[in-house]
Amino acid sequence: MGAKMKIVSYYTLNTPYELEVRQLEKSLNDVGVDYIIRGLPARPTWVENCAQKSEFIQAVSAELNESFWWLDADAVLNTELPDLEDCDIAAHIKDGWRLMSGTVFFSNSPACKSIIDLWSLYCRQHPHVWDQVMLMIAIHNNNITENSKLNYLPEHFCKKKFKSRKEKISHNLKSFLNLTPKTIVLQNQLSRETKKELKFKNLREFSSDDLSDEVIQTLKSRSDKEISMSIFDS
Repeated sequence: MGAKMKIVSYYTLNTPYELEVRQLEKSLNDVGVDYIIRGLPARPTWVENCAQKSEFIQAVSAELNESFWWLDADAVLNTELPDLEDCDIAAHIKDGWRLMSGTVFFSNSPACKSIIDLWSLYCRQHPHVWDQVMLMIAIHNNNITENSKLNYLPEHFCKKKFKSRKEKISHNLKSFLNLTPKTIVLQNQLSRETKKELKFKNLREFSSDDLSDEVIQTLKSRSDKEISMSIFDS
């Protein structure tokens, strides 16, 4: 077996993520993987804080010059993540278009670096749009001019926090009986609580739910029709 894959993440300073990231760091140490976790200054709004992800990953990709995994700061890693040598980028995608950016594999390929550059550009131009929306569109638009391979990760790579103790016990029992895959990465989704607790400056947000049916169908069909950034200007 080769070297274990490096994990990359950041947290915003002077926010609850400073405490939450300790759980991630502990889990990474328990599994025994190398990682880069850095604190970044908080921006005025939650969505702008999330938009920093693309810039951070762009900088780390250039710095490392190797493939790596991104995990959100409120995630917990339960077991080692694989080196996906057969793709440029990988994420859990629901319904064929809704990308979940809490767990993402970034390869060291030229195609992946092009995707990251485009994603970062989109997020800088439209910081009010959710980063996962921009990443999915960057993957789609980049693929029109540069053939790239996207792998769809199963849900246990990006498992949401259990809603109740009963749900957690049921899942663990099914995993023990091999009726469902064991959770590789648990996403605690602190953002939902943080947005309520912190008094961020009000700013309109553009989420996955705000995409038009036409854009969703374009993403699902993997057509060669480019998605224009003008859809975020209105």
